[in-house]
Amino acid sequence: MHFDITDLKLFLAISEQQNLTRGAQKAYMSAASASVRMKNLEERINLRLFYRSSQGVRLTPAGETFCHHVRLILNQHERLHSDMQEHVKGIKGHVRIFASITAIAEYLPPLLSQYLTQYNDVDIDLREYPSPEIVRSVIDGTTDLGIVAGNITADCLELLPFRTDKLVLITANDHPLATVKKVSFAVLTHYEQITLPEGTGMYEFIKKQAEEINRKLKIRIQVGNFETFCRMVAAKVGIGVMPFSAASRLQHLHDFTIIDLDDIWAFRKLHLCARRFDQLPGFAQQLVSLLVPQPT
Repeated sequence: MHFDITDLKLFLAISEQQNLTRGAQKAYMSAASASVRMKNLEERINLRLFYRSSQGVRLTPAGETFCHHVRLILNQHERLHSDMQEHVKGIKGHVRIFASITAIAEYLPPLLSQYLTQYNDVDIDLREYPSPEIVRSVIDGTTDLGIVAGNITADCLELLPFRTDKLVLITANDHPLATVKKVSFAVLTHYEQITLPEGTGMYEFIKKQAEEINRKLKIRIQVGNFETFCRMVAAKVGIGVMPFSAASRLQHLHDFTIIDLDDIWAFRKLHLCARRFDQLPGFAQQLVSLLVPQPT
């Protein structure tokens, strides 16, 4: 079955706007022409894609399914165009990676440096997102690879182990909690907190844990990175939860105490995920081989 890219872009614009006229305008087309194209599309696949009313349009169940596949097709089409443009510029490969902040801050820099030194004709688009958003982006094809933290269940994804880390509490050396060996998350919610910004994976994860025990975080200040986080703790602005890998790396720069969390969720496995690893380009498969720990 043949689909015209213009029709697919128009269909997506109309479904997002829930209005044929506004969708047509977004696609730089007249409403009359758009209406004819959508009717022809429905006739071609012999399915009704929209419920039409005086208030606008909404997708039928078949339209919802069609919309999902259209997004995948248009994403792939955009990537094809982008990748071909990179070839014109002399760059022969492009890999998109969406990852948790722990992976980006603590594990990826030396690995990506090693890879890019070896493959100087490949470029990498690396972005930080919360794990649920990473999963969605891998599924819909927005990114090639994802690195997610915690328990992820997605039947349509393949997972490979990346690293194991744990979350810990850090406090100023003279804080009341600094003398304990372990503390439960419920206890530390009584104290003023330092966090990363809203929308980051770490913030959303900690906020979720507080909500699950019916607590609210007492946020004193939000900072943009782990080093500033540690400096604020050492300056007695507040306490906070962060990855042990980052805390142990930064402890020699700033005076603070690391305390284990007595919560099961504090131990986290990081996984590399893709829709199909064996369908990635060869240069991306080489990156996967570098990222996945080799058995000793």
